[in-house]
Amino acid sequence: MTNSRTPLQPLRHLVAAVLLLRSSGVYAADQGAAPYRERWVYCSANLQVDKSADDLIALIERAGRDGYTAMLLADYKLQILDRVIDRYFHNAERVKAQGLRITLGCLRALGKRGLP
Repeated sequence: MTNSRTPLQPLRHLVAAVLLLRSSGVYAADQGAAPYRERWVYCSANLQVDKSADDLIALIERAGRDGYTAMLLADYKLQILDRVIDRYFHNAERVKAQGLRITLGCLRALGKRGLP
């Protein structure tokens, strides 16, 4: 059996990989690229619990300082708002006010899991 590979073939693969990485933006951090236009933070929280809301408010403050522009909030109770206690709405307003204060947009993650 003869080997049909030339000594330069592995080098060609390396050069192709480097060119692909450069064109895909992986090297952008090294090149001082402009920051992302939008930076999102995903939060899963139980807003019915005061401590969870406090932790989320602290995370919002940190995200705002770090340049995040939007937040996606996931809480199962967003699907059953007719069954939550008043404390949930109080904490939701606190979180919303903090997000608006630091101009961090907030989207709710709604959707049922599992089979229809």
